[in-house]
This record gives sequence, C-alpha cells and structure tokens, in this order.
Amino acid sequence: MRSTNNNANSELEFGQAIAIEPMVAVGTWRTKQNRDGWTIETADMSPAAHFEHTVLVTENGPEIMTLLEDGTDPWLVAPGQ
Repeated sequence: MRSTNNNANSELEFGQAIAIEPMVAVGTWRTKQNRDGWTIETADMSPAAHFEHTVLVTENGPEIMTLLEDGTDPWLVAPGQ
C-alpha cells in the first residue's frame, strides 16, 4: 500500500480515509508519469481505465464513502440502468 508517509509498517486507524485507485490496462502494467507531475499513462500507451473508491476506517469496519445513495457501487452499474 502506498501512503503519504511511505511507512510500510503503518496501520490504518479509526477515522482515517484512504483512496483505493486501481487502473486496468489492455497492454502492459508498467506506467509512466507525465511532465505535469500528475497524469499517469501506460508505458506502451495502451488504453486504460481508472476508478476510485474512498474508504473510511470505522470502529465497525470499513465504510465505502463513494457508493450511490441507495448503496450500490457506481462502478458495477451497467450503462443505461
């Protein structure tokens, strides 16, 4: 897990929020960062998609903050539904 403190031994604590940001690519898993310091592309320039979930660590377990109001995952809803 990558974190701002880069401490591999750090543990999540109640009240913390983390972003889980997978990227799915057609080609290579290798990436490169653009000159703007923010944009990430696949090293072979193949098509890729990125999405994010924000998760809050609570005393009752993880709470996904980026669900729709009805509790569904917006990334699992088929187009046109």
